Amino acid sequence: MAATITPCWFVPGPGPRSTWQSRPPTGRDSRLEHPLADVEEEQKRYRQRLADAEKCLAGCRQREGAVFPFAEELSAKREELANVEKALAQDVEGTSVNAAIAA
Repeated sequence: MAATITPCWFVPGPGPRSTWQSRPPTGRDSRLEHPLADVEEEQKRYRQRLADAEKCLAGCRQREGAVFPFAEELSAKREELANVEKALAQDVEGTSVNAAIAA
């Protein structure tokens, strides 16, 4: 016949009243142990997030100071936006939008 091991928990008490119990902790003890059990998993998740952020930062640092690849397109769009804003301002003043856009 195989021996079975009964799990035991040490329950500290005041003075010499500390005991070993063969039942799981309940109440306050259980509420304290539950969050502590998740600490390792949470720490693992934060370490993974840190590693991902460091990889992202390394990629950003490589691009730092580089020429923006769409600089010409951005300049053209800004000029187009300025023309649209000018046309809207003239329309508010009562002039024709079509005449401003054509200019």
